[in-house]
Amino acid sequence: MSFHTAPIQNALSNSLDFLDKFRDKIGDAYNAVEDQIERKPWGGYGLKRQEVSSPSSGERFPSTEPVKDFMESSTGKKVARTTAGVFLTDDAAKTIRKKTNIPMQLQDAANNIPAKVGIRSDDNPLAGAVIAKGAPYLAAYLSGSVGSPATGFRPKGEKAVYPKSKEEDPTGREVGNPLAEVIGRSVFFQRGQLLPYGEFKKERPDVMPSTYRDYMAYQYAKPEAGSLVTIDPQRGSFTAFGGAVKGSAKGLNDPEVRVKGLKATASQLAGLAVGRYAMGKTGEFLGARNKGTQYDTNPGNTFVPTVSVDTSMVDVMRTGEKVKDFAARKADTPAGRQKLEDAVRASRAKQLTAYAKDIEDDYSSMNRGLKQGTKITKDRLQSVQATTDRSVLPRSKGGRNVNPTEFLSGTTDDGVTPGLAPRMTQSSKEIKGNKIVDSGPKPYNEFRVGIKKEGDPSKRALLQQAIDQSKQESQRRIKVGLAESKIKTTGQKIEDFLGGSQYRPALQIAAGTAAALGTAYAIKKTVQKVNERRAKKQDPVEYLKYKHGDFASAKEALKQPTARGYQDLVPYVK
Repeated sequence: MSFHTAPIQNALSNSLDFLDKFRDKIGDAYNAVEDQIERKPWGGYGLKRQEVSSPSSGERFPSTEPVKDFMESSTGKKVARTTAGVFLTDDAAKTIRKKTNIPMQLQDAANNIPAKVGIRSDDNPLAGAVIAKGAPYLAAYLSGSVGSPATGFRPKGEKAVYPKSKEEDPTGREVGNPLAEVIGRSVFFQRGQLLPYGEFKKERPDVMPSTYRDYMAYQYAKPEAGSLVTIDPQRGSFTAFGGAVKGSAKGLNDPEVRVKGLKATASQLAGLAVGRYAMGKTGEFLGARNKGTQYDTNPGNTFVPTVSVDTSMVDVMRTGEKVKDFAARKADTPAGRQKLEDAVRASRAKQLTAYAKDIEDDYSSMNRGLKQGTKITKDRLQSVQATTDRSVLPRSKGGRNVNPTEFLSGTTDDGVTPGLAPRMTQSSKEIKGNKIVDSGPKPYNEFRVGIKKEGDPSKRALLQQAIDQSKQESQRRIKVGLAESKIKTTGQKIEDFLGGSQYRPALQIAAGTAAALGTAYAIKKTVQKVNERRAKKQDPVEYLKYKHGDFASAKEALKQPTARGYQDLVPYVK
């Protein structure tokens, strides 16, 4: 006799079971996190690249949509990968640093410009490099971070980053080393201080004193204690995150936003956008070729043949028999034959006229193109046979469903299953012009039945009229299209004058740069006018001083010789 006893459950055994399961969970979590980490070739640790597998071959490839693939993964994998990326590797921090590194993002965007404006790097590597490196400089120039070579790359109104000595230039305006200046401003993103307004106005007479004062205050503003964001509606500016992000609606006659000291202005962003657009359109304009009128792809250029019913068609029965012979067989007296003949002719004329209208509708309905209408008309002369039903073989023969357009042909590789081959016709008839010819054997499910579907000879003649007219129209359109395609576009003429398309990238760069500079200039002038109108209303005295320089000039300009002070001139400010 044997006894089977169940395990005794007590506090100790329950605790051990819990610890055993907890140990397994910890082990699974450890393995899940470890599976997301790999040693990189340069020695550091990072997240494994996510991969996708091919459904057909099972081969794995690096994922092109890692975020999408990550979101579709299980919750456990999401937690493990997030833990590995945030706490155990530097991948999350690297991604954040890269995405918030404005110079790097600008350079990545500049590297993509050539491809987006139609300049291929393999055909024009020099042009691509010029754009990729020139675009960041142009952006800095438009925002006022870098000046022109004529001023030693110092923006107007600023002190030089690398000035001459105090003895040579006490103002700090003269650049001591232009190369160091451009490197410092474009590579290290250094900036010079604004000149005192007296010196500043000599180079930037467009900026009003109040605009200058507001901008100086905005530059050094920080949020109030206990606040992440502070808005100054009087100056039209804000500052946030301890001054890391700030913006001004006026700027120096150019609204701007700064992130970690790097500024982006309205004229810069709009100029770059318009410049890129101009580059792309210039390339399209110069590279455009006249393709000629595309009739068959344009529904508005349908062709409707003129199908006419003549007397000879009305005199023939549907069977091909002449109407008078048919009447002679059916009636005994001349009067009876004539009456029957007239009735048949009237009926035939009505039928054929309706048929001719139906043929014309093949071309005109739904704005069909010439090719579509011609195909429908041709199909009226023949029919297409396609077999879709299936037959069943007995199980003794393999028990397979076999298409009736196939027949058994030996066996497959296993030596048991019946093999199949396409069943062929002995011959097939097709229409070639006005003749029916034998075009040889074809698979049953692929051949056109070589019979004239329309048995009425008069109706066949109407169909042939439409086909012949369509053929003539098609040939005419081909000739017109070829002639038009030989006509050179204005872009071709320009490139021929310059000696070829090798200058196209240079013209694109020139057009884009001009468009960017013009757009930026227009925006700055617009903001300047807005600031001037605001000053006229809020502080007309300041406006008079800014506009005319001194009281005597203002009095003369406003034609008020008896005025004794600026307040006397205020009513005349318009």
